[in-house]
Amino acid sequence: MMIRTEKDVASFEEAVNSCRRVVWLVAPDGKQFNLKSEQDRQAGIAMLLKDKFGEMEIFASCPEDEMIMMDFYGRHMRQAA
Repeated sequence: MMIRTEKDVASFEEAVNSCRRVVWLVAPDGKQFNLKSEQDRQAGIAMLLKDKFGEMEIFASCPEDEMIMMDFYGRHMRQAA
Protein backbone atom coordinates (compact mmCIF):
# COMPACT_ATOMS: atom_id res chain seq x y z
CA MET A 1 0.00 0.00 0.00
CA MET A 2 1.30 3.42 -0.87
CA ILE A 3 0.21 6.68 0.72
CA ARG A 4 1.64 9.90 -0.64
CA THR A 5 -0.56 12.95 0.03
CA GLU A 6 -2.28 14.57 2.99
CA LYS A 7 -5.60 13.53 1.43
CA ASP A 8 -4.36 9.90 1.36
CA VAL A 9 -3.37 10.14 5.04
CA ALA A 10 -6.74 11.67 6.02
CA SER A 11 -8.66 8.94 4.14
CA PHE A 12 -6.48 6.25 5.68
CA GLU A 13 -7.02 7.59 9.19
CA GLU A 14 -10.77 7.84 8.56
CA ALA A 15 -10.83 4.18 7.54
CA VAL A 16 -8.81 3.11 10.60
CA ASN A 17 -11.08 5.18 12.87
CA SER A 18 -14.10 3.40 11.38
CA CYS A 19 -12.71 0.04 12.45
CA ARG A 20 -13.94 -1.34 15.77
CA ARG A 21 -10.91 -3.46 16.65
CA VAL A 22 -7.15 -3.29 16.29
CA VAL A 23 -5.71 -2.74 12.81
CA TRP A 24 -2.06 -3.65 12.37
CA LEU A 25 0.45 -2.18 9.95
CA VAL A 26 3.38 -4.54 9.42
CA ALA A 27 6.72 -3.48 7.93
CA PRO A 28 8.83 -5.83 5.78
CA ASP A 29 11.22 -6.29 8.72
CA GLY A 30 8.32 -7.53 10.89
CA LYS A 31 7.89 -4.37 12.96
CA GLN A 32 4.21 -3.98 13.87
CA PHE A 33 2.20 -0.82 14.47
CA ASN A 34 -1.16 -0.84 16.27
CA LEU A 35 -3.02 1.78 14.24
CA LYS A 36 -5.57 2.25 17.02
CA SER A 37 -2.76 3.62 19.22
CA GLU A 38 -2.06 7.29 18.43
CA GLN A 39 1.71 6.89 18.94
CA ASP A 40 1.92 3.77 16.79
CA ARG A 41 -0.36 5.33 14.18
CA GLN A 42 1.91 8.34 13.74
CA ALA A 43 5.00 6.12 13.51
CA GLY A 44 3.22 3.78 11.08
CA ILE A 45 2.04 6.61 8.83
CA ALA A 46 5.58 8.00 8.79
CA MET A 47 6.78 4.57 7.61
CA LEU A 48 4.02 4.43 4.97
CA LEU A 49 5.06 7.80 3.61
CA LYS A 50 8.65 6.54 3.22
CA ASP A 51 7.59 3.19 1.69
CA LYS A 52 8.60 3.61 -1.96
CA PHE A 53 7.76 0.03 -2.97
CA GLY A 54 4.40 -0.56 -1.26
CA GLU A 55 5.78 -3.29 0.99
CA MET A 56 3.83 -2.42 4.14
CA GLU A 57 0.89 -4.71 4.93
CA ILE A 58 -2.39 -4.09 6.78
CA PHE A 59 -4.08 -6.71 8.97
CA ALA A 60 -7.51 -6.23 10.54
CA SER A 61 -8.73 -8.09 13.62
CA CYS A 62 -12.20 -9.00 12.34
CA PRO A 63 -13.95 -9.47 8.98
CA GLU A 64 -15.95 -6.25 9.31
CA ASP A 65 -12.80 -4.19 9.82
CA GLU A 66 -11.10 -6.05 6.99
CA MET A 67 -13.92 -4.95 4.68
CA ILE A 68 -13.49 -1.32 5.77
CA MET A 69 -9.79 -1.43 4.97
CA MET A 70 -10.40 -3.25 1.66
CA ASP A 71 -12.94 -0.57 0.72
CA PHE A 72 -10.36 2.13 1.51
CA TYR A 73 -7.75 0.31 -0.56
CA GLY A 74 -10.15 -0.07 -3.49
CA ARG A 75 -11.12 3.61 -3.43
CA HIS A 76 -7.49 4.65 -3.01
CA MET A 77 -6.36 2.55 -5.98
CA ARG A 78 -9.15 3.91 -8.23
CA GLN A 79 -8.19 7.50 -7.36
CA ALA A 80 -4.51 6.81 -8.04
CA ALA A 81 -5.24 5.47 -11.53
